[in-house]
Amino acid sequence: MKFVLFLFCCGLSLGAAMAQSPAQEKDNNALERSKIAAERARLEAGFQAEEAACKSRFAVNACLQEIRPRRNEAMADLRRQDLLINEADRKARGADQIQKTEDKNNLERQQQRAEQEKKAQQETDRRSDRNDQRGQSQAKSAADANANVEAAQTRQKNSQSKAGEAKTRHEQAAANVQDAKVRSEKAAQNQAERDKRLKDKSNSTRKPLPAPP
Repeated sequence: MKFVLFLFCCGLSLGAAMAQSPAQEKDNNALERSKIAAERARLEAGFQAEEAACKSRFAVNACLQEIRPRRNEAMADLRRQDLLINEADRKARGADQIQKTEDKNNLERQQQRAEQEKKAQQETDRRSDRNDQRGQSQAKSAADANANVEAAQTRQKNSQSKAGEAKTRHEQAAANVQDAKVRSEKAAQNQAERDKRLKDKSNSTRKPLPAPP
């Protein structure tokens, strides 16, 4: 069982290293859940078979009590794996929501910028028409056009700067998700190691059952 947990943790680490999309991570988590369910069913069938075998023995209660802690430990390991997957799903949903919000904000900014540029162009055209009607010089018209272009470039630079800041926030959020996942995996591994040490210590001090008469 410890080996199964180790493989599961390695799978999560590998998936994070490959920078999967939220959809891919959701599919992988669903696959891991099916594996855990299959492992739970396999273990439960084994324990039930052991319990059935206990009923044919003289010391039935002692036999059943020996099975119970092993079953509890095995099922606790699988439960911890379920909790890790649930936490990964929650973090993935949070990151996906952040990305959707950023995408929506970027789209709104692009639409606003396009509208502003359209209005600026319309204003430029109106000024050009008025300049033609009033007989203003071509130099004045060119100067106005250059000013509008520079203003548009400034707005574009400002928009790019904001987009860069949004990307940085998103990357930081993704890094926080990864850090939380690593801490969860480390805590699960430490707990598994503690459980193993306790089990080994308990097995070393357990007295053998008396031989049947």
